[in-house]
Amino acid sequence: MKVIIDGFGAEKHLPCLAHILNLVPSKLIESDEMINPIHIKVKEIVTHFKKSIPSSDALRAVTSHKLTQSVDTRWNSAYEMYEEFIELFDVIAPILLKNVSAPEMLSANELQVITEFEKLLKPFKKATDIVNGEAYVTGRQAIPIIKNLKERLNSSIVNTDVRRYMKRKLTTEFTQRFEHIKKMTLVATSTLLDPRFKRLYFSDALACSQATNKNSTSLHDRISETLTESCENASSNSQKQSLEKDGFWSHHNILVQQNKSFQALNQNRNEMPEELRYYLKEPVIDYDQNPLKFWNRYDSALSKIAMRYFTVIATSVPSEGLFSQATLILTEKRNRLTAEHFQQLLFLTCLSLADWNL
Repeated sequence: MKVIIDGFGAEKHLPCLAHILNLVPSKLIESDEMINPIHIKVKEIVTHFKKSIPSSDALRAVTSHKLTQSVDTRWNSAYEMYEEFIELFDVIAPILLKNVSAPEMLSANELQVITEFEKLLKPFKKATDIVNGEAYVTGRQAIPIIKNLKERLNSSIVNTDVRRYMKRKLTTEFTQRFEHIKKMTLVATSTLLDPRFKRLYFSDALACSQATNKNSTSLHDRISETLTESCENASSNSQKQSLEKDGFWSHHNILVQQNKSFQALNQNRNEMPEELRYYLKEPVIDYDQNPLKFWNRYDSALSKIAMRYFTVIATSVPSEGLFSQATLILTEKRNRLTAEHFQQLLFLTCLSLADWNL
C-alpha cells in the first residue's frame, strides 16, 4: 500500500468501501458486552445443528430452510445467521429441549436483542449488495450510498432501550469510519460528474462549496488542456483548408482559431469553467436513467473528463474475485500453462452462462 501511495499519490489510494461497511457491525459483534455473548450462543446453536445428525434430521423433517453459520471472512453472514435463526426460532426451540447435549437456548430478552440488532443490520446488507455489484461502476455511488445508509440508520424507529443502545453504538462507529469519504478527491469528483447526483449528497453548504471549488480547480486544467488541443487541431485544419482554397479571408479564420486557443490557455483559474457551471445549474436526472447515455449526447471536454472518473470503483471485490479464479486455474498440476493460455482461461471463467448462448 505504501508503494502505491508513494508511486501514484495519496489521493489515488481508495479503501474498499465494502470492507469498511462490514467493519461497522463486526466491531460491535466482537467487542460489545451485550451483543457478543448472544452472538456466540447463536453460533453454538447453529454449529450444533450442523454437526448433530438427530437435530439436523428433526429440523429437516419440519422445514426445508437451513440455518446459516456466521463466518468472519464472509460479509453479512452474521446478519444472515440472525435472520434464519429468528425465522426458525419456534422450530428450533422444541428440538433443543429434547436433546440433553444441545447448547442452551436463548432467553426471551436475548432473542429481543438479536431481533432488534438484525433489523438495524438490514440496511448494511442492502448497501453491501449494491457496492458489490459488478455490472456497474460503484465509485460515483459511494457518497450517495453512505449518505442514504446513514439516513436509514438515523431514521430507524427507536421504541425500546435495547434498540436505542445499539443504534447509538452503530451510529458512532459508522461516523468514525466514514467521516473522511467526502474528502477523497476521486470519489467526490466522480459523484459530482454523475448527472443523477451532482451536489445533492454533499451534506451542508460549506462542504458542498469546498468540494465544488476543489473539483473545479482540478477540472479546470483538464478542460483547458482539452480545449487547447482541440483548438490547435482546428487551427491546423483551418490553415490547410485556407491554403488550399487561397481565399481572401483565410488569415481571418486562422486568427479566430488562435484567439480561441488563447482564451482556453488564459482562462481565469479563480473562476469555475463555464461548461462546469452550466452543468451544475441543470437539474439532476432520474436515478433510473443511464449517466453514460447522458454524457454521450454531449461531445464536450467535460464529457470526456466524466468518462475518466466514471471508471473509479469503490470496492476491491471484482479484483479479489479475479485473483481467486486465478489461484484455481494456476495450480501445481497446471504449472506449464503459458501466460497467453492462462489469460484466455481466466477470461473464460469470468463469462456468465448467458454469454455462452447455450
